[in-house]
Amino acid sequence: MAKISFKGDIRRVGIDFFSVTEFGELCQKLRVLHSANIPGLEVRNGAFALKYEDLEGDLVTIRTLNEFQEALSASGDVLRLFIEKKQPAKGSPCEDENLNEENKDSSNKGLSKEERVRRKQEKRACRQQEKLQKQEEKLRKKVERQAEKQMQNQVQASSSSSSSDSTGTGSSSSSSSSSSSESDDADRSKQVSDKREAKKLKKKEKLAAQAVKRQQKMERKAAQATKKEEKKQLQRQKQTQRMERKLDMQRAKAERKSAKHLKSVDSSANREQKVAQLHALGLEDKDLAMKLLDQNEGDIAAVVQLLLNDGL
Repeated sequence: MAKISFKGDIRRVGIDFFSVTEFGELCQKLRVLHSANIPGLEVRNGAFALKYEDLEGDLVTIRTLNEFQEALSASGDVLRLFIEKKQPAKGSPCEDENLNEENKDSSNKGLSKEERVRRKQEKRACRQQEKLQKQEEKLRKKVERQAEKQMQNQVQASSSSSSSDSTGTGSSSSSSSSSSSESDDADRSKQVSDKREAKKLKKKEKLAAQAVKRQQKMERKAAQATKKEEKKQLQRQKQTQRMERKLDMQRAKAERKSAKHLKSVDSSANREQKVAQLHALGLEDKDLAMKLLDQNEGDIAAVVQLLLNDGL
């Protein structure tokens, strides 16, 4: 039996779950089991790593199928597997370089042009800084090797001087003088070499500091450009909102005007129709008919009743 943990989600599976022939196939089954995208699990420099807990309680990383088979045999009754996100090295200036190309593409989606340029410049500065660090380490090792070589020469010179002392007093004096001159020459050459290497290191450090300053300057420019673009976008949004409100007001005004016109047309046509009806009933005076309609609020029945009461 085995327990597999990923971001607090623990799944229990049987040993038959691990019947695979390749480590990549095992990683794919783990992705399906947790229904999650776990990039770079089977890659040495991936973003995630597969680990197991041994009998001593330590978490051991698994990178190959052979290592996984060893974990099965050394785990005891229950195999505990953990899928963890790798933490970047402390002080690493280019921790994003460990991500695979798929994660880089997905992280760049939706970014502005200035942000993409800024990230590219940061990565270039990081690579340059790493290169300078490697060169400094190489120079330091070279200086150490030269110092060891000089120490060996001094030891050989001292051994030769001691052997010459056993031959006689005259030969010992000559050998001591020659060894002292050789040691002086070695010291002088060491000092010259140390000064040269110190100058190189100082120059490298100066170049690294200049690269950091350039990077900071580019970051400030990118931030200013981003802020300016956001301000312009906000202004465009406000202008669009003002135009929309203006169009809505014009549309509402046109609708009110159209409704008023339709109502006026309908009222005039209805009034003419009622006058025609009164004319058909015998009221030939059009002005009187309109006046009676106005007095009775357009009620033709009331006008007819009034005419009948008056005997018209």
